[in-house]
Amino acid sequence: MANRPADPVDRSPSTSEGTRSPAVDERVFRALAEATHEALLTIDPDGRIIFWNRAAETIFGWSANEALGRDLHDLIVPLRFHAAHRASFEVFRTTGTGGAVGKTFELAALRKDGSES
Repeated sequence: MANRPADPVDRSPSTSEGTRSPAVDERVFRALAEATHEALLTIDPDGRIIFWNRAAETIFGWSANEALGRDLHDLIVPLRFHAAHRASFEVFRTTGTGGAVGKTFELAALRKDGSES
């Protein structure tokens, strides 16, 4: 099997239950998140940013160190959308459902320099 390209799929041993360990899942997620050209970010239940990939740094102008721990809405949501975003987020927090669940959107967002993407 010479000259065969490296297999990009993680074939790490699974646990006795047949699933990968959380450490493997975390490594796979981070590798994919850093390889994409799309901004990927994750927030905690209070709306604070807990993950911010390199593409988000490029798109929004905030480094991960600057963004982590900040309120998502305050950081990148244009002021004219704050009320709607916060209301929708509160519905999601209490019900686990909402108009954005399971969907992909392209929305106006603020960059560090104040311009909108």
